[in-house]
Amino acid sequence: MKAEYLVFGPILFRCRVEQDSINKIKSLCNRDENNSFAENLVGDFKSEYRVDPEKYQAILEPQFNCFRKMYTGYFGFEIGNLKVASSWVNYMKAGDFNPRHAHTHCDFSTVMFLDAPGDLVKEANEDLKGTGSTTPPGSINFFYGEKLPHCRNGRVFLPIVGDLFIFPSWLEHLVYPFKSSGNRVSVASNLIIEKI
Repeated sequence: MKAEYLVFGPILFRCRVEQDSINKIKSLCNRDENNSFAENLVGDFKSEYRVDPEKYQAILEPQFNCFRKMYTGYFGFEIGNLKVASSWVNYMKAGDFNPRHAHTHCDFSTVMFLDAPGDLVKEANEDLKGTGSTTPPGSINFFYGEKLPHCRNGRVFLPIVGDLFIFPSWLEHLVYPFKSSGNRVSVASNLIIEKI
């Protein structure tokens, strides 16, 4: 029998970033209070700092080009180059969370994981078994549309170092709090399409 699993909705792109590039991005992350980005964001934590957008873009240009090719395959037409308009690093610790939100004044947004608490996967597995939850602690959760029967309107991902996500800026997302010791470190950015 010939059959297809047909998917539609917003594009949600995930790829892996090589360790050499991760190290370069880490070198851009400066926890200087004069570089704070906390006043611009909605999260319940204050350890957010600007990252140089041009240097960040230079490191991730191969991933952005891969996204553009996949975008063409998904939608059937090309988009222009992507320019990083702003980028910042988030250092989340136990108890911190980021409420449901979307990004504005851009076309796409990204999140990339640089570090995660060592016990976070164990905590997530225990939480899933104990509560029957489908939203593990420390996970990033994406939402689209209404919750209806026979419709999956969300995707959940635990932070894996090197994972990069690119998604439409209007796609709502959140991060649930966790209890594990250590930092959950991610770099986020807002992208604009440069017209062809």
